[in-house]
Amino acid sequence: MRILICTATEIEIDKNCLDEIMNSDKNQVEWLVTGMGAMATTYHLTKKINAYKPDLVINAGIAGSFRKEFSIGEVVQVTEDIFADMGFDD
Repeated sequence: MRILICTATEIEIDKNCLDEIMNSDKNQVEWLVTGMGAMATTYHLTKKINAYKPDLVINAGIAGSFRKEFSIGEVVQVTEDIFADMGFDD
């Protein structure tokens, strides 16, 4: 299986864990650092998917939320994204 692991920055994934995953004999794994933000992620991820043709893409990293029901460090699965602030000022 061809797996692509995607993070916005290098510090968002444990290097020991990444090395263990990438050195697995069972799967072919590549890691992509896209840069922060939806635009950078979309551009670099689309370019890599077209070239690498992965069977599975995992976008992992540190994210933020405006909802107080999530504790710092809590693991969540994102099922919907709302683009509240894209860096524009009125």
